[in-house]
Amino acid sequence: MPINIEVEFTPAASVYHSGQLLAGNVRLIVERPKRLRAICVYITGSGRVSWTSHTAVADKIETVEHSGNEEYINCRTCGYNAASGSFFELPAGVNVYSFKYTLPMWLPSSFEGTHGYIRYAVDVVLERPFKFDQTFKKPFAVFRTVDLNRDISLKLPAQMDYRKQFHLSSITRGILAITVNVLKTGYIAGSVIPIEAIVANNCGFSINKLSFSLRKITTYKCTYPTNGEKDETITIIERFVDCLIEDEQTSLLERLEVPPTPPTTLNFCNVLNVAYEVRVVAITPGLTSNPSVSVPIVIGTVPFLTDQPAASSPTQSMQYHEEQGNRDIEDAPPPSYESVYGNASNY
Repeated sequence: MPINIEVEFTPAASVYHSGQLLAGNVRLIVERPKRLRAICVYITGSGRVSWTSHTAVADKIETVEHSGNEEYINCRTCGYNAASGSFFELPAGVNVYSFKYTLPMWLPSSFEGTHGYIRYAVDVVLERPFKFDQTFKKPFAVFRTVDLNRDISLKLPAQMDYRKQFHLSSITRGILAITVNVLKTGYIAGSVIPIEAIVANNCGFSINKLSFSLRKITTYKCTYPTNGEKDETITIIERFVDCLIEDEQTSLLERLEVPPTPPTTLNFCNVLNVAYEVRVVAITPGLTSNPSVSVPIVIGTVPFLTDQPAASSPTQSMQYHEEQGNRDIEDAPPPSYESVYGNASNY
C-alpha cells in the first residue's frame, strides 16, 4: 500500500504574511519498510491567468487563448537522497522530517479569481525505484504585508465629484452635482469606511435612492500571444439608502465594514493587479444611466499606528462613525484561508 503522507505547520496556520517563517513537519507513515530513492520537500508559489477572446475575421469567428504565468518560489528545503542509482529503506512506523523557509517580503498575496490565481503550497515528492513518484500537496495562503503607515497620503481625506448640466427648456438649465467624501483612503479588513454623499439636485429628475458600495477591481495580465489585459469588477458589499431628492441639496452618511479580502497589490505582481474603490450611485429613473462617483482606496494588512482625526476631515460625524467601527481592529487576528479564498479543493 502507498505511504501515508501528512504535512503539519508549526505553529498550525493556513495564512502567512510575507517575510514570515514557514516551518513544519512531514510525517511519513508506513506499515512495513519501503524502498525510496529520495524524499524531496518543496515550497512552491506561482501565478497564472488565462481567458478566451473571440474576434470576427472575414466570415468566421477566430478564438484566441490568452495566458500569462509567473513563478515566485520553487525551493527545495530538505530531502533525503540515496547514492546515484541506489536506494534507501524507509523503516516501518512514523518518520518525521522538518522543514523551514522564510517567505520573501516581495511575495504577492494569494488570490483566486475567475480568470487566474496566485497559489502557494508545500509539495512532498517520494521518488520510488521502478515505480511512479508519489506526491502530496499542502496549500497555504500568503498575505503580502501592506503597511498603511508607509504612505502618509493614505491617511488624508479624499473627495471626488460628479457634475452634469441639463437643458430643462430652451432657456432654463438644471444641474445635478454629487460630491463623495471619505475620511481617509487606507483601511484594513474589519475596519469601517464612513462615506459622505452630498447631492445637489435641480436637474428636473427625482433621485429615489443612493447605492453605497465597496468594489474589487482585478486586472488580469497576459503575455501570450501578446501583452494584454482583462478587467473584472466585483461588488463586495453594497447598501441602499432610500431617499427622495428633488430640487434640493441633501447630505447622506453611510458606513461600510471591510470584509476579509486580499490586500491591494500595489502593482508588484506581473500577472494580475487588485485594486479597490468605494462607489456611490444615484438611482435616477428618468435618466438612461445612473450617475456615479468612485473613490480609489487601499486595503492593507497593517493599520495606522495612530487613529487621530485628520485636520481636514470632511465632517466630525464621519470621524465618529469610523471610530465606532474600528475599536479593537488593530488587535484582530488575520482572516482565515476559507473566509478569503474559499475551499482549497481546486488546487
